[in-house]
Amino acid sequence: MQVEEDFNSIARLEIPIEVFIEIGINALLHRDYYQTSPIRVFIFDDRVEIHSPGILPHAVTEQSIKEGISHPRNELLFNNARFILPYTGVGSGVVRALNSYDNISFENNLVTEEFVTTIRRLESNYDTLPSAQGNAQIINTNNIQSVYDSDYDSDYDNDYDNDYDGNHDKQILAFASVPKSRKEIMDLLGLGTHTDNYERHITPLLQKGLLAMTLPDKPKSKHQKYVTTEKGKRILNKNGEQKK
Repeated sequence: MQVEEDFNSIARLEIPIEVFIEIGINALLHRDYYQTSPIRVFIFDDRVEIHSPGILPHAVTEQSIKEGISHPRNELLFNNARFILPYTGVGSGVVRALNSYDNISFENNLVTEEFVTTIRRLESNYDTLPSAQGNAQIINTNNIQSVYDSDYDSDYDNDYDNDYDGNHDKQILAFASVPKSRKEIMDLLGLGTHTDNYERHITPLLQKGLLAMTLPDKPKSKHQKYVTTEKGKRILNKNGEQKK
């Protein structure tokens, strides 16, 4: 971020580099090395997500790590890390990251078997964007291009035509005419079940009322499934007729 008006002035990092150092080292030390997937970093408009393979070991929780509790999963690596990596002390990494920048959240995802650290940008830097058209507004928090007034009207179908994904959206809506799980939908698309794919392909359909949860009161339930709504069927049928 430019903190001075001068073009040549030195910029300031929006998120302190110490956060990425501490979270990155924690991911390297505490990940589950029996899993073959890599540590992954996803950069979105409003946040950065670091996905580390494996859930928290023993009785460690998202809250306890904020208080400096540490139970090493990889003893040999942990005992030697101080000789090869920046070392700040046992259990102090997460605490130091939060002291540097407090807009950080943690999720011990039992479904995908990974530990996800989400570092969010300050809202003032991304939520004041120009309107797309009429009453639509641009929002970047869920990678959705536009949202319309919540009250449905006869122009909704025409509005949706502008951002209808004729490939993935149509596949999902047709496939979910009978309730399908998150894994089944991602298998259909040939994708993994991790968060970024979910937010890219399922969340927009839920937001637009084209797809619905079978257990809306328990969004993270392992028994959760998704089914095409009547509105979704109407959009699907309309696009099918147009192609004919």
